[in-house]
Amino acid sequence: MAAVSQTIQQYLSGVSREPDKNKKPGSVFEAINAYPDTTFGLVKRPATMFNVELGSSTDLDDAYFFTLTYEDHSEKYIGAVYSDTMKIWNLDTGAVASILDAPSGSAISTITYLDGTKEQFRHVQRRDVMYLLNTSKTVAMSTATSLGTLTGSKNTLSELPAASSLTTGDIYRIKGITGEEDDYVIEWDGDTWSEVVLPGQKYQFDNTTLPYTLTRDTTDSFVFQASSWKDRVSGVEIDKANSREPSFVGQKISNLFFYKNRLGFVSADNVIMSQPLDFLNFWRNSALTTTDADPIDLTASSLDDVSLFAVQPMTQGLVLFGTQEQFVMTSGNSNVLTPSTASISSISQYQVSNLVDPLLIKDKIYFVAKADSYSRLMSMRTRGDNNNPIVIDESKIVTTWLPKDINRAFRSNQNDFIGLIDNSKEYVYFFRSLMVEGEEPLRSWFSWRLPGKVLNGFVKQDAVQFVVSANSVVSVVTSYINPNTDTPLVRSIDGVITNPTLDYLHTPSKSVSNGVTTITSDATDPNNSKWVPIVVTTYDSSSNSNGKIYAVTKVNDTTYTVDDDLSSVDIQFGFTYPYTIQLPKIYYRQGETTDFTASLTISRLKFAMGKTGVVSFKLTPRGEGDAETVGGVEQSNWYLLDSAPIDDERMFTVPVHQRNDNFDIEISSDSPYPVSLLSMSWEGQYSPRYYQRS
Repeated sequence: MAAVSQTIQQYLSGVSREPDKNKKPGSVFEAINAYPDTTFGLVKRPATMFNVELGSSTDLDDAYFFTLTYEDHSEKYIGAVYSDTMKIWNLDTGAVASILDAPSGSAISTITYLDGTKEQFRHVQRRDVMYLLNTSKTVAMSTATSLGTLTGSKNTLSELPAASSLTTGDIYRIKGITGEEDDYVIEWDGDTWSEVVLPGQKYQFDNTTLPYTLTRDTTDSFVFQASSWKDRVSGVEIDKANSREPSFVGQKISNLFFYKNRLGFVSADNVIMSQPLDFLNFWRNSALTTTDADPIDLTASSLDDVSLFAVQPMTQGLVLFGTQEQFVMTSGNSNVLTPSTASISSISQYQVSNLVDPLLIKDKIYFVAKADSYSRLMSMRTRGDNNNPIVIDESKIVTTWLPKDINRAFRSNQNDFIGLIDNSKEYVYFFRSLMVEGEEPLRSWFSWRLPGKVLNGFVKQDAVQFVVSANSVVSVVTSYINPNTDTPLVRSIDGVITNPTLDYLHTPSKSVSNGVTTITSDATDPNNSKWVPIVVTTYDSSSNSNGKIYAVTKVNDTTYTVDDDLSSVDIQFGFTYPYTIQLPKIYYRQGETTDFTASLTISRLKFAMGKTGVVSFKLTPRGEGDAETVGGVEQSNWYLLDSAPIDDERMFTVPVHQRNDNFDIEISSDSPYPVSLLSMSWEGQYSPRYYQRS
C-alpha cells in the first residue's frame, strides 16, 4: 500500500444528497447553523439579536406578517394580520403602534376585509404607503349610479343644438361609427362639452372589496382604510367595448405589484395596470379616444386554463407566473409601456407553487416547484423576446432535502441567497450562489436552525429578520450577515476580538444582592434543550479588559441568577446554539477521476480553521458504536473567556485509522464562540484493486 494525501481546499459546495462518490469536492452531507463565505470559509452563522416579543403563539402562529421600512430608515416596523384585525410593532422600541381608520379617526377593530388565512394576503409598499390585498375577496362595483338625465342622442357633434339653446347639465349620447360599441356621452357645462358617464350607469367600485392602504401618519401611528379608488368618468353601458369595467371586477385579485410607474393586479388570466402615476385609477379618461396614459388590461392567452398568481419585473419585461404556464409582458420595440405597445407571450410551462412568490436576484428569478413529497427550487433566466428562458433545478443535488410544504421565501440581493421556510419547522433552508467575473466560486445549500418554529423571514441589506414561535411566544430576532466587529462584545486573552454566537442576544436588566446577580431577560426562554442561557460581560476598550462568560441558574422563563457580582460591568444575555457539519465519505481522487474501488485507509485528518474557539470532532463507526470525540478543544471551563483559546488561525489533527467506508466524521460546536472551517487534508494508505477475468 502506498502512502497518499490530499487536500480539500474549501468547503463552499454546501449540502449534497448525491451519493458520496458523486459529490463535488467541498460538499458536505449536512451543514446546520453554518454560512459559506469565500473569505472565511464555512463559518458558524451570525447571532440573532432580540428585537421584541409580539404575543401569544395561539394568536400569531397563523398570522400574516409584513415589515415596513421607510426611506429615511429612522423607523422599522413589523405588522401582523390575524383574527380580522391588524397590529404593528416598532422593532427598535418594542412599542405597539396605533392604527386608525382615518386621519384623526378611531382605532381600528375588526375589519371584514382582513378576514382570511395567512396564505390569502399579499402586500406591496411604495414610499410611505402599503397596499394590502386579500386574495379571497371578489371585486365588486358599488350599487351607486351616475346622476343626470339623458337629454337626447345625436349621430354627430354637428347635429348638437346651438349653444344659445342649451341648458347647463344637458347630456347627449353621440352615436359611434360601429354601432353602440363606440358610443360616447357628453355634458354641457355652460361653456364647453366634456365626456361623462351615461346617466343611470354604475360608475364606481365598492372600495371595501379592493386593496386597503396603510399609511404612516406619525411616529408609531398609522392609518388603515379602504382606498379612494377613482370613479369612471366616461362611457355608456358597462358592456360596451369602450366602456367596460376592468377585468378584475367580478373576479378575485391574485397579486399586486408596481411596474413602470403603474400599480398592477393579476386576476384570473389577466394583467391590469393603472394609469401612470395615478395608482388608484383603472378607468379610461375618454370613451372616444385611447391614449398612452390609459390603463392596460391584457389577457394571457393559452390553450390551457391560465391562473396567474404572481409577477416579477425584469429588464426584459414583466414575467407572469401561472401555476402551469409562464408568460412575459413586453412593450415590443417601444421603450414605453402603453395599451397599444403592451403584449403578452408564453415562455415556459413549469409547475409552480402559488404559495411562494417568485424572487429576483441579479438576473435570475427563483421559484418553488412541488414534487410529491418535497419541494424544488428552480431558477429562470430570461433571454429576450421569442426565446425560451433558461431554467435550472437548483435543488437537484439535495433531492428530497427540502420539505414539501415550503410556504415562505425571502432573498438577499446584497448577499446572493434565497431563504425557504416551512413554518411548521425550526429550520430555514438557504441556497447561495455567487458569481464573480464570470466564475462561480460559491454555490451552496445550507440550513439554519432557530430555537422555535420559523414563521417568516425578511431581509433589509445585511439584516435578516425572523419571526420565531417558541414556548408559546412569538418573537422577532435579527441576524446581521456581516456583524460589526468595530465594537466587539468580547476579546480573548490573545487579543482576538469577536461577538458571541448566541440567539436572542440583548442587554437584560439586572440587580445584585449578597453577591448574586439576578438577570431579567426581555426574551422568554425557548425551552429548547440545545439552547442554553448564558451571560456575557462585554469587552471594555477603555480599561482593555476582556469579557467573560457565565453560566446561569434558571429561576423561571425570564429570570436567571449568576453567582457573582456583575454590578460594575456591562452584560449581554442570550442562548447558545449548535453548529454541525457532517462530512461525506473520503475517496482518493486523481485529477477528475475518483477511484471508488480502491482500498483506502485514513490515518488522520487535518483541519485548517479560521477564527475558532471551542470545536469538537466526532467520529462514528458506520453500523456500530456511538460517536466518539477524537479531536478539538473541549475546555472544562470555557466560560472564562480570558482563558479560552480563540485564534484567527488554528490547525486540528484528528486521528482516525479506519477504512474510508467505515466511519462518519462530524464537526460541531455548541459554545458561544465562532467557528470557521477553511480546508481539510487527509493522510492514508492506498492500494488499487485489480480484477482479472478467469
